[in-house]
Amino acid sequence: MSNKKTTIALIDDHVLFREGLARIINSFGAFEVIGAAGNGRLYTEAGLFPDIVITDISMPEMNGFETLEWIREHQPGTRVLVLSMVESEEAVIQLLKSGAHGYLSKGTEPGTLQQCLEEIRDNGFAVHAYRFSSLRGDAVVLTAGERAFIALACSEMTYREIAEKLNISPRNVDSYRNQLFRKLNVNSRIGLVLYAVRNGIIMV
Repeated sequence: MSNKKTTIALIDDHVLFREGLARIINSFGAFEVIGAAGNGRLYTEAGLFPDIVITDISMPEMNGFETLEWIREHQPGTRVLVLSMVESEEAVIQLLKSGAHGYLSKGTEPGTLQQCLEEIRDNGFAVHAYRFSSLRGDAVVLTAGERAFIALACSEMTYREIAEKLNISPRNVDSYRNQLFRKLNVNSRIGLVLYAVRNGIIMV
């Protein structure tokens, strides 16, 4: 078995947070922080080529969205975990659609962070926080209506707007959503987006 560690780079504009996070990640054993930057622009100039980048969203000069775009273009083999205090469902969905491989709140416990890093390393997506079952393309048969609903859930539309688009009541949208949560073993709209990205229902 290879003893090669998975390399990590940190992008966050708070020095103390970066240093504390680096110590935590290095304690996991299988991961090694090889560098850090205070924002996306500094990262692009640092000459780092990590396996995984952990980035914040709100940063000066070059924010998380812009950093994601740069990594997708220049380092397509690098996976990105967003670690932020931004917990707006709409913002997280947009991050996932922009190419992030997972999202965690900065309030996350170290054990959850370790598990999500392992999932990104092994499966491509950090899905632990969203109770997501179909990591390896498990056979889940979706109707055309279910696929259409998931695609709309991946948009910026609210559930009320989705109801209007589908010409059904908000109550029926809630029922549809909860049925999909059970069928796909997810517990949030973010989980639906992860499923859609992982299984090619939407393209990123």
